[in-house]
Amino acid sequence: MLRTTGLALVILLAGGSASANAQALHELQSPQDITWRSKPTAQDMANFYPAKAQRAEQAGWAVLECRTATTGEMKNCQLLGEGPVGFDFGAAGLRLSSKFKIDASKTDPTLLESGVVTIPIFMVTPTGAPPPPRDYLAGQPAALVTIALNKAKGDFPCPSAAAPDRQCRSHALKWRKSPSLAEGAAQVRAANATSGRSSLQCRIQVDYHLTSCGTAEADPQRKAAMLALSATLIAPEKADDETPTSGNIVVIDFNWAALRNAVETSVFAKLP
Repeated sequence: MLRTTGLALVILLAGGSASANAQALHELQSPQDITWRSKPTAQDMANFYPAKAQRAEQAGWAVLECRTATTGEMKNCQLLGEGPVGFDFGAAGLRLSSKFKIDASKTDPTLLESGVVTIPIFMVTPTGAPPPPRDYLAGQPAALVTIALNKAKGDFPCPSAAAPDRQCRSHALKWRKSPSLAEGAAQVRAANATSGRSSLQCRIQVDYHLTSCGTAEADPQRKAAMLALSATLIAPEKADDETPTSGNIVVIDFNWAALRNAVETSVFAKLP
């Protein structure tokens, strides 16, 4: 039987206003704002697991943005992103959205009126293989890169003129600070890109801001957007595996199709 782990609810900061309808919208700012009456069960997750992904034993994710009804149900859910593309995790996430219900009797009704929640859903198989990283937000995914002092699985070649046999190691990290969809929307649009990928390599300073950023990307609009977004990122003191970050290199991937889709879908990223 398929199993699921890491089902999470992430509430993102929102801001801005436009029309009378847009002014009424607000995002619930913390899990303490709401009490859930129901969420998808493990059996629900298994029932809705995409058939193609199940056959391939492929793990994946979907991120939804939903309006909240005063009764606690989710409505007008939109797909902000999914991964990997082509395995129908987005469609599965939208089908699961009806399983999320807020307990209206224990929630401030003013929060539910024109409220918005962002719901990431992770689906994995019994093999335990992790889903691919979420790439719908600027700065995601990112990895610290260090020189490998001893051989380990997953190391990759990173030769230099002085060390042609040099190997490097990748360490996943979570930013201490990174832009929300709304905060990064202007730069994502300024990149004027709807496909392709680019990467940016920066050094992490002692204050955990980024410096000395460089890229092989030739397009000036994409390059300018990446550099502008990198200025908003602050690294953690340590990567996920406790490797210190200060002084080391971080590589940031930009999936332009995923970034642009999320920006054009999110109600808050659409607001000026």
